[in-house]
Amino acid sequence: MGIPYTKLWPSRSEGFQGISAIDSFERESRPVFVVDLEKFDHQDSARVDPVYWNEEFGQLSVLDEISKTTPFSSYTEEEATSLHNFKSWLLEKHEKTSSIRYGEFTWTALVIRQRWKAVFGSAIPQPFNSSMGNPAVVSRRHSRESSVTDMTMRPETLFENSFDFTSSLPLPPGAPSHIEFARNVDWASTLLGPTPQWSTHLRHLSNLCISSQTHTVLFWGPKKIVFYSESYIPILGSLHPECMGKPIMEAFCDAALEATRPIMNEFVRGRIGRTFEDLQLFQDRGVCDNEETYFTYSYQPVVGDTNDGSACITAWWLVPTETTNGKLTERRLSTLASIGERTALAKNLKSFWTKVFHSLEANGYDVPFAAVYSVTNPTSTDPSSPGLCRKRFQLEGAIGVPADYSYFPNVVHQLTDSLEDFTGFFLQAAETRESLVVRTADGTLPTDFVEGLILRGFKETPQAAVVCAIRPTALMSEDPDTVMGFLIMGLNTRRPYDQNYSSWIQSVVRQINTSAASVVLFEQEIQRGASIAEQAAMDKGLFEAQLNAKVQEIEQSEQTLKRIFTSLPVGIFWIEFTPEYPLGESIFRNDEWFRLTGDERTNTSQAKTPLWPWIHPDDAPILSDTYQAVLVMKELRTIQYRIRPGGRGSEEDLSCYTTLLLSMFPLFDDAGKLKSMLGSATDISAQKKIERLQNEQIQDAITSKRNLENFIDVTSHEMRNPLGAIIISSDDLMETLHVLQTHESLTASELQSVRSCLEAAHTIRECARHQKQIADDILTISKLESGLFAITPGENRPVALIEDVLRMHHSEFESANIIDQIEILETVRQLGIDWVYLDPSRVKQVLINLLTNAIKFTKDSERRLVYVRLSAFLDPPLRSDDVEYLPKLKEREDTTNSPEWGDGQIVYLQFTVQDTGKGLSPDEKKILFVKFSQAPKTHVSFGGSGLGLWISRELTEMHGGYIGVGSDGAGLGSTFTFYIKTRRAKAPPEAVPLPITRRRPHLSSYDSSIDYLPIVDSEASDNGQSPEYQKHILLVEDNLVNQKVFSKQLRKHGYAVSIANHGQEALDYLATTDFWHPQRKKSPNLTNQPYKPTTPSTTPWSSASPPPEPPPRSNPLDLILLDLEMPVLDGTQTIKTIRQLEREGQIVRHVPVIAVTANARLEQKEQALEAGMDDVVCKPFRVVELVKVMEGVIGGEA
Repeated sequence: MGIPYTKLWPSRSEGFQGISAIDSFERESRPVFVVDLEKFDHQDSARVDPVYWNEEFGQLSVLDEISKTTPFSSYTEEEATSLHNFKSWLLEKHEKTSSIRYGEFTWTALVIRQRWKAVFGSAIPQPFNSSMGNPAVVSRRHSRESSVTDMTMRPETLFENSFDFTSSLPLPPGAPSHIEFARNVDWASTLLGPTPQWSTHLRHLSNLCISSQTHTVLFWGPKKIVFYSESYIPILGSLHPECMGKPIMEAFCDAALEATRPIMNEFVRGRIGRTFEDLQLFQDRGVCDNEETYFTYSYQPVVGDTNDGSACITAWWLVPTETTNGKLTERRLSTLASIGERTALAKNLKSFWTKVFHSLEANGYDVPFAAVYSVTNPTSTDPSSPGLCRKRFQLEGAIGVPADYSYFPNVVHQLTDSLEDFTGFFLQAAETRESLVVRTADGTLPTDFVEGLILRGFKETPQAAVVCAIRPTALMSEDPDTVMGFLIMGLNTRRPYDQNYSSWIQSVVRQINTSAASVVLFEQEIQRGASIAEQAAMDKGLFEAQLNAKVQEIEQSEQTLKRIFTSLPVGIFWIEFTPEYPLGESIFRNDEWFRLTGDERTNTSQAKTPLWPWIHPDDAPILSDTYQAVLVMKELRTIQYRIRPGGRGSEEDLSCYTTLLLSMFPLFDDAGKLKSMLGSATDISAQKKIERLQNEQIQDAITSKRNLENFIDVTSHEMRNPLGAIIISSDDLMETLHVLQTHESLTASELQSVRSCLEAAHTIRECARHQKQIADDILTISKLESGLFAITPGENRPVALIEDVLRMHHSEFESANIIDQIEILETVRQLGIDWVYLDPSRVKQVLINLLTNAIKFTKDSERRLVYVRLSAFLDPPLRSDDVEYLPKLKEREDTTNSPEWGDGQIVYLQFTVQDTGKGLSPDEKKILFVKFSQAPKTHVSFGGSGLGLWISRELTEMHGGYIGVGSDGAGLGSTFTFYIKTRRAKAPPEAVPLPITRRRPHLSSYDSSIDYLPIVDSEASDNGQSPEYQKHILLVEDNLVNQKVFSKQLRKHGYAVSIANHGQEALDYLATTDFWHPQRKKSPNLTNQPYKPTTPSTTPWSSASPPPEPPPRSNPLDLILLDLEMPVLDGTQTIKTIRQLEREGQIVRHVPVIAVTANARLEQKEQALEAGMDDVVCKPFRVVELVKVMEGVIGGEA
């Protein structure tokens, strides 16, 4: 097929999808299709496109033939004419159209809503050629696919081996029962006589009729003897088998004869074939009495030869086609379409029910009676009854029902289960979506209910009815509360209640539901509109009252606001913007505004305001820009400006100005356009004066602090510089005297003098140590009191930290014959303490202070032991048997909660330093941790500054812990204990030696753990290292004393030393070494001064006899010791220049540089490292300490 079967053609079916007849078409066994007549007003009729067809029609070739534009030249003349007539018939718009034959079907049509034309096909038997006795195939499908071949056989051959009931021969096996029936008829008793006497023509026609597979009837001769096919038996009903072979007047009943009278009359009058469409017949086919049926009869007179050879009509060939379904569908669809068309015009439910009755009234056969009840909510209900039972039921109208008929009451207030009238079916009908069918035959419908009805249709009392619930919803819910009415409708007395009948009733109910929903929505819209109008009227009155009240309220508020503005201690102004005043017009200003500004009361225009000349010249442009910004940006702005109220004084006299804080707030109309501005001005002259005083005090404090820091820095620097020389000289003197006292040639008096000198040298060194400690403590205190000290956590192993501190004091322990021991308590192992977060520098500083005191107070005791213990706890160890913790100096923030401490478990580490020294009395313990307090000075000379333990207490508390001391009295030793708060940490990656430029500075410039250097003979030192392996040091120092002392000690340690007085000389010397690129330019002269090296006579050249030319590029160099504070070019600029030259390639490799400075603050040391120093050593220091740092830097560089 050219067009496949489909339910609806989407592009053509707009509007037809809402037709309820589609369900009926789907159940039709006949081919059905629908044409939209409106589509052909502007369309060529050569092509007819159906908008809908059912499955039966989709299987026919007719769909291809009417929907294609195949030229008529491809058809025969007869085919082209037939197709043209059929298309023209399809496009006729008459309400009632005649039928037409096309192909194998007789086609009838029904016009729905004056637009949709539904076409139904009824199959017709194949006509035949009477003279040839052969069927003529005119089907378009067969004629297009095959041709008919004439059969030229002899008559006797035609009946050989066939089912010929007229033959005397036995029937072949398998003969149909109807053939056997025809042979068994007593033909001899009929008017035709025995079959052997029949003419060949009669035998041909009778056998053709009897064996036909379609509805076929043959009337033979003037008496019209009846022959019929087997398929016609159901149509005959009870007339079979007696009517076979009898004349028509005897064979058929009066009713059948009356129905077929038009055909009989044509038998007499006509000599050509005709078709009689939709003849109504009432039959008894076992379904119901006098079943209403419709048939279309096509008859053809059969011409035969007479004895004289002339032609005459010998028989009539009748082909009946049942069109009952089509006729009923047409009638029922007409009713359905009428319901849709009429109810579409209804405006309310009352008129809606009336229009439904008018549509049903026209179909008296399928609707012998009908009634509609509406369902409404009553004014009062019985809460004990079900939902539907509490409703009110009103009879809206009836068809075929007498007035005041008791079985159709006008109003029902309470439904019951008893069948007193038709409303007794409502509860059952409301519980289902299907129609409730009741019949007198099965007792579901009392006969009394229908005996008094007005007879309609076939004028017979209805014996069955349907009760349907009306629900105005597309969901068709079974909830009884959704029911808005009930339809009671009688059933056709002469039609069975079959599927088609049921489907049509469901379509009627669906159409009523759909239309009712529209009416209900329309009524609701009308009611809503009326409610809105009524509410609008009420709202208008209420709005007017509210508006009047609001106007009064606004007026009162305005008066109140003006009173408030007038009484406020700030200046208030209100400006409105109009086309006349684009820059604004003042509509309100309070008295305070006039007092603060001196504004004129008579002037309201902002463009003419006298205020601008009185504003401070520096503030006027800013205020103008801010005012314009408010107008343009339309946002709140606040500004401070100075003004001379009323123009008092002069511009130069600042005392005449008043400082105002001005706030401007823009206001807008509904369109978002700037409408007005509200502003306030506050006199803040007093606050500005206080601010100036505060700023002056802050600047004074900053200046004082800066001066104090500068004073401390200068004092520290000037103290440390000579202290360095003193300590180094004392070390040199003690080394020399140690060697001298070992000589055997000394007399007793000489040896006593040497020892006396040795003791004096030791006293000098201890004095220097004391002075250095005072300088360090002062720096530490200044940081603590200024809040510049911070705890910086890192991953550390506590046991390793203790070992490092003891290793620093190893020589002191040996020189004082003190035994040191580490004791790790079991709690550390139980808790698995390994790596923790803590600040190692602060913890070491506390341990160093405690160990220094322990050594100091133990070295003169008979029993010399110092114990260091480590223990761990999960909770703060607030109690100890031997130690009493000191209370906190102040509350501090818990720093362990910050992110850099990690999220590990909190662990408290307790460190204990116990000695066997002189011990402490209770009075001594009370003042021990007080600033500038110390042990009795009679115990030891220069015992300390009294600051070490106070600093330890501060550092411990900053680390989240406490410190305490325990002692049983004099001579029993002392125990110092402190604990800190830490967190567990993961082991960091394996340590890698840091680059030289990232070495940590030596914060402790003087390591007191080293008592003195081993005695080294100068000659042995000189001979112990060959010159080619000697390390060459460049000492850059501006102090001549330090030059001599430092260089001497360095040479005693086997170094070759060159000296430069400042940074420029150092750069010039560096240009003579192999660090300098041989192809590059000479060293930069940053001072524009010639290079004049100053060195002792033992250096490669002497200042007394400078070389006439720069030395060659062969001077050796391994390390530079660089002072920071120098004339000409200081150490910071020097190291920056060296690192810059390295980056530029002028210096070919890294130059090791150590800063040697008296600037001891941590910030100063960090600045030196950032500038490029490899390490920092603070004065004063001992040469042995410096040597350790030097070897570390040189070794790391190597």
